[in-house]
Amino acid sequence: MVPVSLAALKLVLGEGRERGPFFDVPAVTLFNTRSKEAVKLAAAGRDEEAGVTGIATSDEPARTLDLALKLQSDTQKVVVISGSSDREHAWLQELQTDFNAYSNRVQFLYFNDMSMETLLQRIRALQPHTIVLYTYYFEDANGQFFLPEEALDLISHASPVPVYGIEDTYIGHGVVGGYLTNAGKLGSLAAASAARVLNGENPSSIPIMADNSARETVDWRELQRWHIREKQLPAGTLELFREPTAWSAIGLSSWPPLHLRPWRPCWCWP
Repeated sequence: MVPVSLAALKLVLGEGRERGPFFDVPAVTLFNTRSKEAVKLAAAGRDEEAGVTGIATSDEPARTLDLALKLQSDTQKVVVISGSSDREHAWLQELQTDFNAYSNRVQFLYFNDMSMETLLQRIRALQPHTIVLYTYYFEDANGQFFLPEEALDLISHASPVPVYGIEDTYIGHGVVGGYLTNAGKLGSLAAASAARVLNGENPSSIPIMADNSARETVDWRELQRWHIREKQLPAGTLELFREPTAWSAIGLSSWPPLHLRPWRPCWCWP
């Protein structure tokens, strides 16, 4: 079994172990260290006969906010979006704790427990010098369920201001970027551990690996859309979908090169 969410962990390593069909099934789990319950379940599973291993990851929304404020230093308001499920209520409290340190720099507006229709109306009314920080969205106040990318498409399409996120799967769905976890690398790590289990190793003998795939990542197309200068990007930022120019194709950043440009006198007062 490969449970990849808290609900799946509880099913496979909780109720499923005690009185369900998974009591003797080895597990390779992907869990978030921000959830104490998930950490506890994974640790308890290591001591069971069936065994548990997996990948420990963590979200760092504050680092996405750091990037957003660096790219848009005139930001005055940050809109944080979350849904109405129990997990999102708990997640909202974690976000508020994360962002307490920024309260003297920007004003936070928390858009939660709304119908999708109301949420989109509120987003359309946002004013300049505001950014949207999108993490997850699963359920609205009417009980309608969404995939996170599905909700993000609606939100980014409605938003008159830039949107930032925390997962690389959000690239192409309207986010400028953020400190993004690499879902592909997480999947590869989990698959490698699963292959070892299928080849006969006891999961409890396979170390739980820490995910270090997240990095500052931006969508070049969104930088152009919002007129954000690339010079403001932190060193090492990954730019996706950057369109090469004719000069970059031959190794030049512009034409003519600086050393071939004609000299012009500059008359200025001493």
